[in-house]
Amino acid sequence: MENKEVARFDIDDCSIFANKRNKRILEELLEQIVFDGLKVYLEGLGIIYTKEVIDPCSYTSNKETIHRKEHKKLLVFEKSYELNSFHHSKFKNLLETKELAYRLHPRLPFEVNSQLNIKGLIKELKKFFENLRSEILLNGKSLKLSNIGTFYALKRLENANWQDNFAQSDIVLLSNKEEIIKISDQYKFKTPIFRSSTEPLEVVYGNATELIKVNVVEELEALGYQTEPIIKEFKEEELHFEVSVFTHSNEKVSDEERIIYCTNGIRRITPQDHKATELTFQTSVPTGSQIPTWPIKLMMLGWILLNSSKNKVLSTGTILNVDMEQTIGNKTNLCGVCAVPFRQLPSLYYCLEGEFQFINILGITDKESNFSVQNSAESLVDILFHKEYAQITKINRRDIL
Repeated sequence: MENKEVARFDIDDCSIFANKRNKRILEELLEQIVFDGLKVYLEGLGIIYTKEVIDPCSYTSNKETIHRKEHKKLLVFEKSYELNSFHHSKFKNLLETKELAYRLHPRLPFEVNSQLNIKGLIKELKKFFENLRSEILLNGKSLKLSNIGTFYALKRLENANWQDNFAQSDIVLLSNKEEIIKISDQYKFKTPIFRSSTEPLEVVYGNATELIKVNVVEELEALGYQTEPIIKEFKEEELHFEVSVFTHSNEKVSDEERIIYCTNGIRRITPQDHKATELTFQTSVPTGSQIPTWPIKLMMLGWILLNSSKNKVLSTGTILNVDMEQTIGNKTNLCGVCAVPFRQLPSLYYCLEGEFQFINILGITDKESNFSVQNSAESLVDILFHKEYAQITKINRRDIL
């Protein structure tokens, strides 16, 4: 795969918010306003506001596990070049540029607000939001409001005028700003010690519908890898593991089943003083279809990532690029795999050998792999989760970029 260099354009910010102190004051005000329940229109770009979600959380130690629901406010964004009656109906308590200027003016330093009236500040805000929009569309990314989050433009057009580019682009805001407003349904219990890594999935999905025995050497040879170093490094029992297959209905698509593959045994290749890993892989098929075997090949790529990692500890965001069509024997736009959290069971778990985590192996496309190089693997994982693409792999899945 060829990593293409992407030109980055520096958008000269000639507004007063080129000053870091002034920009920080603006960011702090925006954050305060939206977490107080108001919405703010960033003129010519869109609306930032908060939404409430309920996040089931687990906190685990080797002695005690706590389950609870955390009610959170998250900062979100909706693209809109201009406001109309729909926006005023949907977004109550919507602040526009003029009212934002009135709230911001007294907070600015004396040397600024003594020389700049409200009308002048409105012009400065409009200029800043225009620069923000330009940077997002030209570079595909902007950190101009970095204390609030990072803006990305997905599916943007190259060599198009900004109006067409804005209309086409899927502009998202990735923000780490959140506020826990309530905790409910909290209970604690003694942390269970599992005999098998598949037992937590059995609690959720029932018994496995199929058990696949994997011979690491045979699978690696089928993928074209040399196996002599592997045979010398590992014990015989470490070169075999099982994959349990679980099926459950797809809540969003009535005639589709989701399939979860889960390894049992690869945690043993990690030294006991480090956090071990078991792999999951997820796909979906029409209801009643045979369970596909090609995911085992992608799980083997996950095994390669684990074996190649420091101390045999696999971190999320780790990527391996391969010739995917040759690997799975089907036409696909996937170009590799990425390690991401397994959302259904994100906690640490304990087996007789010690603690382990589930890591989900996800197929990614060429554009997504390039995005991770140009930005970061962490940013790619965040966007995949934001767009709800971080769990299920389909051979013909669409590109988020």
